[in-house]
Amino acid sequence: LRTYPSADKPFEAYVREVKELALEAYAHQDYPFEELVEKLNVRRDMSRNPLFDTMFAWQGEVGAVPELAGLKASADEADYR
Repeated sequence: LRTYPSADKPFEAYVREVKELALEAYAHQDYPFEELVEKLNVRRDMSRNPLFDTMFAWQGEVGAVPELAGLKASADEADYR
């Protein structure tokens, strides 16, 4: 899903846009991926997985919790072994 965050867009509005985009995408979830790629005629890069082109990572201070208006957030330790 392609989203368009911007600094002037409130977080709540952005989350609402992502929700609407996801719900629209679910209507087409049964469409065969290979057929979609073929019809779009996009260049294939076999060195990457076509389903994962971007990722989001929060890299703040260790133990830091982001402050978001109207939302509660908490830090959670992950075991990466």
